[in-house]
Amino acid sequence: MKKIAKFLLYFCGFVALLAFALFTTTQDFFDRQNPFYETNMSNIRDFSAKKQTLKGSLRASWAKKNITPPQKTAMAAYGFRTFDQVHDSLFANVIVLEMAGTKTAIISLDLLIFPPSISQKLPEYFKKNNIPIQNFYFSATHTHHGVGGWAEGAGGYFLAGKTEEELVINRIIKQIGEASLEAIKNLEQTNIAFSKISVPEFVENRVETNGKTANDLNFVVFKNSSGKKAIWTTYSAHANCISGKFCELSRDYAGYLTDSLQKNDFDFAMFSAGMVGSHSPLTKEPLDNYEKAEKIGKGLAQKIIENQNSLTFLSVNELNFSQIPIKMPNLSARITDNFKTRDFVFDFLLGKSPHFLTVLSLNNLIFLGTPCDFSGILYENIVIPKHKKLMITSFNGSYLGYITPNHYYDKFEQAETREMNWVGRQGDFFVEMINEIMKY
Repeated sequence: MKKIAKFLLYFCGFVALLAFALFTTTQDFFDRQNPFYETNMSNIRDFSAKKQTLKGSLRASWAKKNITPPQKTAMAAYGFRTFDQVHDSLFANVIVLEMAGTKTAIISLDLLIFPPSISQKLPEYFKKNNIPIQNFYFSATHTHHGVGGWAEGAGGYFLAGKTEEELVINRIIKQIGEASLEAIKNLEQTNIAFSKISVPEFVENRVETNGKTANDLNFVVFKNSSGKKAIWTTYSAHANCISGKFCELSRDYAGYLTDSLQKNDFDFAMFSAGMVGSHSPLTKEPLDNYEKAEKIGKGLAQKIIENQNSLTFLSVNELNFSQIPIKMPNLSARITDNFKTRDFVFDFLLGKSPHFLTVLSLNNLIFLGTPCDFSGILYENIVIPKHKKLMITSFNGSYLGYITPNHYYDKFEQAETREMNWVGRQGDFFVEMINEIMKY
């Protein structure tokens, strides 16, 4: 009996030590006395002081290349899945802008996120292969039926399956390069028009019942001297209309949206996930899967088509691009209301990568790429000067989970504030950083 008691004592002690080693209490990381706060605000001020405005005439072109794997491989999201067929193909979509000899590529991948494993290798690949792009604005459609094989670490294996260096990562990088080269060959003088339309019928708040939503459909149209037109759109609904039970590759509603636009007066259409944190796709009718995706995608396209005549095209004579590094504490995953994994545990699961905000401006139109599922609920707190317009996208090539309103962090039953919120109550701080950027 004493041996059993002794064994239990040792066992309980071991479990306690293991728990202490792997987990710690949750906390808020940022306040104005925290060194991370001042580092990030200083980086933004440096961005303002050092940014170089390109002046001249805008030239642009666009292209897309298929990134559907030639053989079956892992899918991203919804656990361990391998696709068994292709419902609709996946693409690397690229718009190349040139001003004063400097080229900027706006890229959207038909993937869950824009993987850091790709964004970190892409500039070196372009340099090695003499593809003259100096700046990169990364984004993704956030389809939950895209290919996996691009994530690293043990947690990455659960998120996106086994890493496929050649079949997925290198192949996507090559296709982005091919699309960029094709676009570069066809650069022409280009004017732009920007608009936003309120479309509340296709999105709902998935954290708070009957809660607020960010329901603007944003889009910018590029029209070149030959009369050809490209359109880049964003919307806040998650691209997860299709059940995880379907092991098929698909762009979800983004595919129906861009395909519809390309059949109706646009030579090229590209979608990037907007402020998708806290937002789900919605239809008034009880539709599911592809019927729901089609209803939303074609419905959004129709809104744009109906509003084309109201567009005013303007020349662009100034372009700015900046990638602003942001310093975050090591990421962690919350396992209960008050406990989270220690930093080294999270690093082991998903690895480490740099984080940044991306800022691209064309005249007074600002595109801001965030390293997260950015919640549109935060948008109402962003101060936009009257002479500026702002379009926010998620998944800018770095990733630190969900950024949501601070009070959402306490809604523990929601996955996006537990498993996928890796930095705590930082929504207000992200708004503060964006507001600082908008001053300049």
